[in-house]
Amino acid sequence: MISINDGNINNNGCGMRDKIVTAAVVHFEAQKVTAEANLLMYLERGVQVSEHPDMVAEVVALTKKITEASDCIRTLTAYAREAK
Repeated sequence: MISINDGNINNNGCGMRDKIVTAAVVHFEAQKVTAEANLLMYLERGVQVSEHPDMVAEVVALTKKITEASDCIRTLTAYAREAK
């Protein structure tokens, strides 16, 4: 099982609380990685992205998603450490 210790995720936790926190962290990590990949695509290959005519708005939206996911991960890991 994965748990959070000292802000890092590792495989030695086993409680229900650890499972819930880990699931939430992994959820936000997936959102962050997806947004980062999409942002990179816009920044490096913007000419090839024809379905989004307002690329600036899309870059802003992706940046906000990355920031929100990072903030959520930071909040969850801090809370998990405090609650132990």
